[in-house]
Amino acid sequence: MDNQVKEAPALPAYHTIPMAFLAAPAVEKEFDLLAFWHILSRWKWFILFVTALVTSGAVYKAKTDVPIYRAEVLVTPVTDKGDVDVVGNLSGLASMAGLNLGSGKGSGSNLAILESRAFLERFIRDEKILEIIVPKRPEQDRSGSNNDNDKNSKEMWDAVLIFDGILSVSTERKDGVISIVIEWQDRHQAALWANLLVKKLNDHLRNLAIQEAEKSIEFLNNELAKTQLTQLQQVLVNLLESQLQKIMMSKVRPDFAFNIVDPAVAPPEGVIVRPKRKQMVAIGLGAGLGLGIVLSIVFNMFLSRKK
Repeated sequence: MDNQVKEAPALPAYHTIPMAFLAAPAVEKEFDLLAFWHILSRWKWFILFVTALVTSGAVYKAKTDVPIYRAEVLVTPVTDKGDVDVVGNLSGLASMAGLNLGSGKGSGSNLAILESRAFLERFIRDEKILEIIVPKRPEQDRSGSNNDNDKNSKEMWDAVLIFDGILSVSTERKDGVISIVIEWQDRHQAALWANLLVKKLNDHLRNLAIQEAEKSIEFLNNELAKTQLTQLQQVLVNLLESQLQKIMMSKVRPDFAFNIVDPAVAPPEGVIVRPKRKQMVAIGLGAGLGLGIVLSIVFNMFLSRKK
């Protein structure tokens, strides 16, 4: 019994622990505000130079940009209740004769005419403002006359685009008032053009209505001469009276499609919509300061790595 070999006690089992768990936790590199301040102090004159340079450019831009003035005329669509009643009473008779009297003038289609290329081109020609909007260049005056038609059409094309850019029409008001705005560098011309646009539009729509009524009268007279039925003759006579009344109202009413609620007036000198000079200078100052700080940090990192 004593000669039996005793077994050695089993050693406790040890597990290998990865070194990653034994290492100290990684500490994220924090932003050193003091080092950042030292960089700004070191490069302060460079930052001031960049800020002053960009701000000076913004000031120069704000002073040299052409000032743009805003002239606005307020109008309301004309709604003649008498015309609507006549059209309503004769609509059935007109359908029997093959005519379409319509239901009054729509402001949407009239405003579409205002912004159309054909109307703007006619307005530019009638008011002789082509050279005001698109000034002729010296090389155009010295050139030959072989391509004069092409040049004139190109100038008119550009003039219509420019005028369409300075013209804006707003129908967002709930009271039905329509705003027609001209933004131009000459405040007096802006107000003049805004008022003339409404006048020319009324005249154009009046002429269209008169021409349409005259064609209808010619057609009705021809039909009246051909028919022998007394009832149909009475229908045609009533339609003739409505068309004559339409011509009469068109000629005696100065504001045919739009009534001017508030005419455009030239704004005072210096009351401009563009450029926003104070905002441009403030943006230039902020942009210059930010650019100077960014460049100073980049240059400092470059020089540090080089050393």
